[in-house]
Amino acid sequence: MDNDERAEELVAISSIYEEDIFLPSLDDYGGQFVAKLKLPQPFSVKIQSSDSDSASANITEKLNHIKHLPPLVLNFQLPTGYPSHHAPIFTLSCKWLSKSQLDVLCKRLDQVYQENNGMVVLFLWFDVLENETFDLLGLKVPLDLSSVVSNSVGTKHSEDTDSQFDPRGIQDIASQDLLLPTILDYNNQENQRQFSKTLFTCNICFCDKLGSKCIKLDGCEHVFCKDCMKEYFTINIKDGNINGLQCPTDKCESKIHPSQVKSLVDPDVFSRYDYLLLQLGLQTMTDLVYCPRPACGQPVILDRGCNIGNCPSCNLVFCSLCRLTYHGLSNCKMKSEDRQKLKDEYLNADAENKHILEKRFGKKHLQDIVDESFSQEWLEQHSKQCPHCNTHIQKIDGCNKMVCSKCNAFFCWLCMETLPRNSPYIHFSSSASPCFNRLFEGVDIDDDFHDVDFFL
Repeated sequence: MDNDERAEELVAISSIYEEDIFLPSLDDYGGQFVAKLKLPQPFSVKIQSSDSDSASANITEKLNHIKHLPPLVLNFQLPTGYPSHHAPIFTLSCKWLSKSQLDVLCKRLDQVYQENNGMVVLFLWFDVLENETFDLLGLKVPLDLSSVVSNSVGTKHSEDTDSQFDPRGIQDIASQDLLLPTILDYNNQENQRQFSKTLFTCNICFCDKLGSKCIKLDGCEHVFCKDCMKEYFTINIKDGNINGLQCPTDKCESKIHPSQVKSLVDPDVFSRYDYLLLQLGLQTMTDLVYCPRPACGQPVILDRGCNIGNCPSCNLVFCSLCRLTYHGLSNCKMKSEDRQKLKDEYLNADAENKHILEKRFGKKHLQDIVDESFSQEWLEQHSKQCPHCNTHIQKIDGCNKMVCSKCNAFFCWLCMETLPRNSPYIHFSSSASPCFNRLFEGVDIDDDFHDVDFFL
């Protein structure tokens, strides 16, 4: 009769619980039950740690928010004479409960069997472990796990203390230091397992797919199907747009973690992504430049506070500012277009990038380039160059016959033609000249005219 009851109970419970929760062994009337507690949310655990190496121990405490705790594991065997005369033989193990807490649960299971003498109790036991553990042990949120494992593990005192508790309660953790990493690792695994079984709507293709075919982005936790994200990653990487690898959701600026890119794209695509990511990182290094030789182009590390680059590949010694052969203390001879490009980059940069440019080129050098550029722009707008010596001349007032202050050459302000010294005004009085009768063009008629030579 008891044999029939043992088999029937195992079969009945197998129909209630999934295989990852209940694993029966019909041959020896035993099995394993995994009790996954339903935690109230939000739920957190705290573990205090102290710096034992310091003279005064500094105690630190950090809350860790989780959704899952490692399960209680009940291994049991139904002996001959169960349920009428003998209780199930069992061990109860857990990673985050202390010996004393496991002792309480073991006694509670014994009590349930005694209260239901002669009746099957496995389902009642499972219900106790799943639904009564928190109340029985008086657990509260945040759950304090600071002293789950005794500091005197392995000592005679520890053995004497453990002998006070039920030997069927097994503390399944080697040391206190391993407790928090073990809990966090299990929480991540269980979150992923739950995610894989849940149905999500991809925000790109709008198809409903299981989490096992989707990816949740780190940081923002937006969910997309793997097929869409693989195509999204691949297109951006092939276009060289790794800065654009962020969450596709509108107004979300969460960046994509490289590990998630690697998990989806083909190896050759990820190799290109890895290369582009490296180049982007190198560009932010203020002490790194590239050899200016077109046939070389190798990265060169500069000494701190120095603008001399020495390429280890081709042995070229160059100036990191103008990227020409090193010229000692002489001023850099940067090409005008390079100076203009550097000025525009510096003026349009934000505070962080300005700081990077100042470290690389020197703040004073950049300011000199900016001032020189502004001066050049002003000269181009408000002056003209002497056709004889190229000196910049500004016309404030007077007629259009100009005299260079440097070489004393005569020239026309309108057409910039050099004028003869013996008769400069014939250029304005000859009908064949393009500037005929234009000597006073642009001159205020109320201004006094003092160029006496014109009337001679």
